[in-house]
Amino acid sequence: MNFSKLILPFLLLTTTVATAQIPAPTLRCVKRDTLIWDVPTVACGTINSYLIYAARNPNGPYQLLATITNVNQTRYFHNNLDGGQWFYYIQTDANCAAQTRRSSDTLDNQPPVLNPVLVATVVDNRTVDVRWRRNLSSKVVGYIVYKQTASGFVAIANVPNRDTIHYLDRTATPSVKPEIYQVLAVDNCGSTSLFDVSHNTILLRATQSKCAQTMRLQWNLYKNWTNPIDHHEIWLGVNGRSPYLLASVGAADTVFTVNNVNDKDRYNFFIRAVQSITSISSRSNDTTVVADIIQPVKTLLLKNVTVNDKNQVEIVWRWNANAKLDSVKILRGTSADNFAEIWRYKPTLPLDDETFYVDTSARPDRQSYFYKIETKDD
Repeated sequence: MNFSKLILPFLLLTTTVATAQIPAPTLRCVKRDTLIWDVPTVACGTINSYLIYAARNPNGPYQLLATITNVNQTRYFHNNLDGGQWFYYIQTDANCAAQTRRSSDTLDNQPPVLNPVLVATVVDNRTVDVRWRRNLSSKVVGYIVYKQTASGFVAIANVPNRDTIHYLDRTATPSVKPEIYQVLAVDNCGSTSLFDVSHNTILLRATQSKCAQTMRLQWNLYKNWTNPIDHHEIWLGVNGRSPYLLASVGAADTVFTVNNVNDKDRYNFFIRAVQSITSISSRSNDTTVVADIIQPVKTLLLKNVTVNDKNQVEIVWRWNANAKLDSVKILRGTSADNFAEIWRYKPTLPLDDETFYVDTSARPDRQSYFYKIETKDD
């Protein structure tokens, strides 16, 4: 008789038991010397008390500061006589057999740490973008943005998320005045960090000189960057075209002159201050100016002098038609270094590209002549 072996597999069951823990109260904040917390939900048994531990150093040693037996209590005042810094956490004592107690977050009794602004930069002539560093303090839950007004600094925005690190101020008027900002960190109880240094936008203004055919740009310096200004960039767009980098000037410069301005052209300027090391930049407002200048004669070409069939001398010249002229003089001489004025007139604007004059007093059948044109702008 043949017997076959019956092999029965078996499964080894293993069970992992997680160590249960008694939840701690949620320590929301320490407002001055008062601890404020939320009551925990404990499913394993009844709550006996809350245990408050305190230390002078964040790494301890921590000692039991108080035992709160009123399980509905959510505040405790620590009589901190010397006003020094303390660190706290809370545990829940409950009837939960051998389960261990969790600890709350550890918070101190100091206001949130300073919240430095990185940059305030103009987006457009009604909007400023304010940017700051993310606050690394565990107690910080958001930020308050302040702006300087005639009445002092006024809160203009609450930013309820610690991970949000910029705010668009759409009530700004950066083309009228420099806008000045501060950003304060805030905790769960509304306590804020101290005010830090202020950051201001750059206000650019442009004025033009009619006779010099120039535009003068002037702006204020950006203040209170961690690193100093490295340089300023001057950007220009003409007649709606994309702006280009016209020039770079020094960190302390606040004035720049644009030469060879063309009458009726539309000039759009903005300044960009660039911080050293980081290359963070702050953009000014846009300033747009339609040039209204005295356009000089840039081209004056005496094309031809000839004798017509009436024995008169005809003089033909070209010039730039956009020139704003006060007077034109025709000069004649019998040599190249001996001229006298023979006619002066005020031209009608706008000029023709080409014009002429007939010298009826000349006697070209008797001698040769030299001619010259002179102009004076407005």
